[in-house]
Amino acid sequence: MKERGLLKALRDRHFEPVDGVIRFRGEVIKRGHIGEALETVEADLSASNQILAEHDRKCRMYYRSLAREQGRGWPGYLEGLLKLVHYADHSLRNLVDAHTLFQNTLGVVLADGSVSNSERTRLLHDGGVIHRVLGKIHRHSDQLILDSRTAGFLEKPRWKDNFEEFRLPSPNDENLGDWVNALPGWVGEMASALDELRTAALESLLESEALLDKASHASETMDPAPPPPRSPEDYDTLIEGKGRDLQTKLKFWDSFQTASGIGPATLRFLVAGSIVWGAIWLTFSEGSLVALRGVLGI
Repeated sequence: MKERGLLKALRDRHFEPVDGVIRFRGEVIKRGHIGEALETVEADLSASNQILAEHDRKCRMYYRSLAREQGRGWPGYLEGLLKLVHYADHSLRNLVDAHTLFQNTLGVVLADGSVSNSERTRLLHDGGVIHRVLGKIHRHSDQLILDSRTAGFLEKPRWKDNFEEFRLPSPNDENLGDWVNALPGWVGEMASALDELRTAALESLLESEALLDKASHASETMDPAPPPPRSPEDYDTLIEGKGRDLQTKLKFWDSFQTASGIGPATLRFLVAGSIVWGAIWLTFSEGSLVALRGVLGI
């Protein structure tokens, strides 16, 4: 995963080696071969994930068989913990992915210091995406009931007490500046709570499985299981590696204004050296674009 991240950063020119030389697994490669290296890494990562997933599946099946042997509520308890881990994991992944999308859009819009009406519309749309994700997770708080074991791992045993009541309004033309400033706080608070919940549910699951294994080897009958946790039924899932598409390159006009890339930089130089085109450029930039700070109110 680290290799994949570095190769993508190199491909998108978000990162450059200090000495200008790209090395992949001990070999120097040309920039044009980064795509091939990425394919190799993706294949290796997929194979490794399959091995881990199969191992995990066998572990869960083994402990579920021990739970069925014990009875006394243990099958339902393990099932409830698994669902809770699944809910927390996917909800956190979806939240982070939606926020990454908005930050990506914001970065693109900010790149040239100006924003068009279409860019503002896009910013409001992607802001609405993360707002809906946050709102849905907050609405789940009344549906999620923790078991005593998992609650004991949390700082506040009642799930909804781990974050504030959701008061962030939807983004619109009037509140966009304040909204952008407030968003990270709401996302950070919920992401932290979901991460704590995921860890707590996983700890409960592993602890319970260890107890089942110990009882099985000692041929002991366990006490009845605690009442299982209850997770929301309707929640969004997001498979690893299947996140929302991000824009990794500026469009031509944005590249032109920021002089990003050889072509746009050369063209901008030529335009800047021409009185006629220079006048057109000034007229367009002042008359047809809205300053981003004005739109956002920041």
